[in-house]
Amino acid sequence: MGKLFETIKNVVRNKLNEYKTHRNFRRIAKRTHELRHEQKSDIERWEKDEELLENWNERTRLLAGKVPENARVIEFGAGNMALKKYLPKDCEYQGSDLVKRFPEIIVCDLNTEIDFSLRP
Repeated sequence: MGKLFETIKNVVRNKLNEYKTHRNFRRIAKRTHELRHEQKSDIERWEKDEELLENWNERTRLLAGKVPENARVIEFGAGNMALKKYLPKDCEYQGSDLVKRFPEIIVCDLNTEIDFSLRP
C-alpha cells in the first residue's frame, strides 16, 4: 500500500508541476506579446538567473559546432555565456545581453538604439 501511495503522490506532484509550468508559460507569453507590441524588452524577467535554463546549453553546443575556426563571434542574449565554452579555442568572443552578469558583457537592448563599437 505504501508503494502505491508514493506512486499516486508522485503522479499528483507531477501534474501540479505541469499545471504551474503551463500557467507560467501563459503568463510569460502574454507579457512577451504585450512587450513586443510596445517594442520593449523584458528586463525584469531576464534579470532572474532562474530564467537561464540549463537545457538551452545543448542547443548552444550544437550551434557552436557550426562556427568555423578563427571566427569573430558576438552573441546577443549571452545569458550565462555558455556559447563561449563551446566555441573553437581560437575564436574571438564577445557576449552581449540585457543584463551584465559578467564584467566582459556589453549591455545591449535590441529594442533600443545600439550604441557600442567592437573595434579594437
